[in-house]
Amino acid sequence: MELELFRTYYPDGTNGEIRHVGTPVCHTIELPSLQNADSIVVTCITNKKT
Repeated sequence: MELELFRTYYPDGTNGEIRHVGTPVCHTIELPSLQNADSIVVTCITNKKT
């Protein structure tokens, strides 16, 4: 199964939508990127395909 994440970036965070075969599955809300430096809390989902 392949899912796609579509994002809209804002200064205070990122809103997104996960889709499967073009059909929306759910919405996402991410904290703003703080570069995750020396942090136990990951602030956002990385931009890479796995």
